[in-house]
Parts: sequence; structure tokens; C-alpha cells
Amino acid sequence: MIDEELKAILVCPACKGDLLFEETYSTWRELEAKYDISIDVYRGVSLEQQAAEEATFVAVLLAFGEGRVPVVLGVTSGNPVRGLVAAVGRDFCAVRTVERGTVLVRLEDITDARVRPGHSAVIGTQGGGAPTDMALADVLFGMAGERPEVVISLRRGGGQLSGELRTVGVDVASLRTRSDPPATIYVPMDAVSQVSFRP
Repeated sequence: MIDEELKAILVCPACKGDLLFEETYSTWRELEAKYDISIDVYRGVSLEQQAAEEATFVAVLLAFGEGRVPVVLGVTSGNPVRGLVAAVGRDFCAVRTVERGTVLVRLEDITDARVRPGHSAVIGTQGGGAPTDMALADVLFGMAGERPEVVISLRRGGGQLSGELRTVGVDVASLRTRSDPPATIYVPMDAVSQVSFRP
């Protein structure tokens, strides 16, 4: 008999709209033979569809990282970010790239995430990994003590600033440029779209 778990199925996509009722098909084998489908496969498709309906973008990014799936992140300004997702925070995604080292991308500025050719898609559900509780400003605050060389991409206008990260306050970061003479630049954190650096 059709098991209770799937008794509520009304329409099977492979069955061309036919309604499924226990009175019509007394065994799964009859159904499999009529429509040349596997009930186990159909059950798997149903569960996959349910998972997709519960997906969130942050969970998708986490799944990319856990599966080490190469991705291309479209961004609101500048070139796409290509690499492997290393971490996801409250408001940023960290991507390890070949061209730019580690890139911290503000989540609000990501327009899309594409799977590189030859790799399988992922389904990001709440049951996967959890993002770190750190925000972009927290990461930069922790880095400032080492005064690394960084490149900051701005949200408005798409310009870039490069220099030594000196300090990070409540809502502002400062850079010391390598120009002659050197200059100090103060950048509101809200204006930061991306930060790239090489560990």
C-alpha cells in the first residue's frame, strides 16, 4: 500500500497531472511500471525541492564554503570576485582568491553567486553551518594591530583606496598611504564594499 508519508501527494510531475490515490494504485510497483519512474527517486526529488524552498542566501554561501565549490560573486561595483568561500559573517563573506588574496565582501553588495563550470549546485538550508557572529568592522579591528596592506573598494562610485590599515573605530577606519609624502585617509565603514589583503 502507498505509505502514509507520501499519501498526501496530489500530483506527480512525471505523471502528467494524474492524481494519485491509494484506490488507483495499490502498490508502488504498479505506479513505477505505469510511469517508468522510481518512487525512491521521486521521494528524493520531493525532499530536494522542499530543501530548496527553505534555502537562504547566507546558507547557500556557507554550503559553497563547506563543499569547497569555486564561485563567482557578482557585486554592485567593480569586477566579480572569484574564489572559494572561506567564511560568512553577520554582514560579509570572505573569499580566498588567486588574484587578490582574501577578499571581504559586504553581503548587501553581492548581486549573485554563480557556480563555476564543472561543479554541482548546492542547496543552502538552515540546517547547515552557521555564520560567524563577527561583522566586517570586527574583522578589520582585529587586523589593524598588524597594520596590513589593504585595498578598500568603496560602495559609492566604485573607487579604490590602498594603504596600511592603521585603526578601526566604531564606524570609521583609517589608512596610511604609500604616497610621498604619506597621507592618512579616514573611511566611514558604511562606505566600504570590499577589503582585500594578503595574509
